[in-house]
Amino acid sequence: MNLAELVVALSLATVPPLPVAASDTCATPGLGQTGPDRGTTCHRLTVDGVARSYRIYVPPDAAMRGRLSLLLVLHGGGGTGVSMVGMTRAGFHPLADRDGAVIVYPDALNNIWNDGRADFQSASHTAKVDDVGFLRALVKDLAGRFPVDPARVYATGASNGGMMSIRLACEAGDLFAAVAPVIGSMPAALAESCRPARPVGVMMINGTDDRLVPYEGGMGLLRRGSVLAAEDTARRFAAANGCAALPTTETLPDRDVEDDTRAVRVRYDGCRTGGGVTLYRIEGGGHTWPMGAPYLPRLAGRVSQEIDATTVIWYFLHDPRR
Repeated sequence: MNLAELVVALSLATVPPLPVAASDTCATPGLGQTGPDRGTTCHRLTVDGVARSYRIYVPPDAAMRGRLSLLLVLHGGGGTGVSMVGMTRAGFHPLADRDGAVIVYPDALNNIWNDGRADFQSASHTAKVDDVGFLRALVKDLAGRFPVDPARVYATGASNGGMMSIRLACEAGDLFAAVAPVIGSMPAALAESCRPARPVGVMMINGTDDRLVPYEGGMGLLRRGSVLAAEDTARRFAAANGCAALPTTETLPDRDVEDDTRAVRVRYDGCRTGGGVTLYRIEGGGHTWPMGAPYLPRLAGRVSQEIDATTVIWYFLHDPRR
């Protein structure tokens, strides 16, 4: 959660939702090849009569490559695609250059994804915004413009965006091969209806000291809807994917003794093809992207240096057996 997300969160907790409006980073001045968007370009796609905007990064030599993977990176509540580039320090771009991928940073209406939290009365939830439909349409449009490999379409996101990626796994598993939510768990209201169309790889990264999306589930500090515990979310996807009932747990080497965090990998083996499930438990970690940009430390908590979330996500999405 960045400062904009906090402002929106506090306002949503105290006043009725605003009418749904299009967020449009294309219209924001000062963005470009040298701005915080780091080499992305802005585009619009009209879905359900509403012009939606997104930023996209394409490797310079994409035309000379074969099939490309496609990764949607979803911002947190109150954020934008640009803020997500900043949170991840544009770390997906060199990986896209190396391996051949299109990286997309979509913008939510009113800066809030309709992620399935029925007890969080955001503008997008109240207006029943079909964000699953929007993201499906976006993938279809991009696949018509780039040689996207349909077997390598992925989604990740932070907080509200992470929960939206979970909803994609539940409701668009026929399209998304794997998802990697960060500091987001399954909305409680989505749990009973979550029926992935096929095994979907799921990797989660959650901090035990996250006060906004609690690791143990329930309502967070800002009372923005109930979520399942992180480990319960992982177990549910493991069961859906036919994984072994019990995971293996490994405490990773302490890479930074001064960050007051440790990373524990909880991995389910024996899953059906494509359906690997892994949870990184960041002990002492806050509502932050590990090795990402720090912000509001008193609210968001520690930024762990134990894993590079961007790199870990990349390798898992492209091979969920990791």
